[in-house]
Amino acid sequence: MALSFFYDCLQRREASILPLLLLLSIIMGEAHSKSLPQALSAVPKEDFTIGVGECVNDSLEPSDETLNDDTYFDRYRLDWPGGDLTVTLDSPVFDEYLIILIDEEQTDVDDSATEPESITLTNVRPGAVFLFANSYDIETGSYQICVEGANAGGQIKGDLNGDGIVNPKDLLALVEDQRKPNPSIDLTDDGNIDGMEPIRLSQDWYRESEIDIAGRSMEIVGTLKDVTVQQRLENENFPLLMRSAIREYYPEVDELISFGSPALDSILQQFQVPPEYLDDIP
Repeated sequence: MALSFFYDCLQRREASILPLLLLLSIIMGEAHSKSLPQALSAVPKEDFTIGVGECVNDSLEPSDETLNDDTYFDRYRLDWPGGDLTVTLDSPVFDEYLIILIDEEQTDVDDSATEPESITLTNVRPGAVFLFANSYDIETGSYQICVEGANAGGQIKGDLNGDGIVNPKDLLALVEDQRKPNPSIDLTDDGNIDGMEPIRLSQDWYRESEIDIAGRSMEIVGTLKDVTVQQRLENENFPLLMRSAIREYYPEVDELISFGSPALDSILQQFQVPPEYLDDIP
């Protein structure tokens, strides 16, 4: 009888302090912890990609995958080159909840006192980083997620993918994506991001590259061939780059014309040079 009475008292005591423990856990930020899928392969086909210096606009929808609290999320893969990483999640319609996964180490970003949710992680090792755009409660609606970073060796003007060098991959990134304007993208220093940026980027790389003339021409051509037809139609930068007089922007091509390089036909076709420029081809 005494043992039963003691057990009943213990149960009542536990019940009485439970609300206090719950309140303390909320204050300490532990009550709303979120669990990611046990395996990243659980949602492989729903991944998006995002690059350094890029902002992506999308929305949480009822058709999206959910976390343990039934909130919707979009997952982004970032191929990170190393250095300080800044991620910002902003939504005009829901309370943002940002999750960053690096080497299976989860970082939750949720500050009720600030909008939008943003965090800077220092000296992040190179590799795959997964970003989860999520909401605090079960909500849907539009959002914008942005990634910024500086390489350990310092940010290089025109290095849009953060790999430490300026090359045709950065040209492809500039042509393909709508990126957040910042000084590293304004290559003409006129305060505008327009069709001159991809031209200037490709010019600068073309002049400084140690690859032979035909090789560097074909590298640009090969890179731009990866741009889809839809992207060409939607991006105003692409036609300006591709339809500009090739001799004006790439004078070295005159040497190819003079030597009758077999690479010339492919180069001229890819750049959509007007027929009058074909007159001098041997």
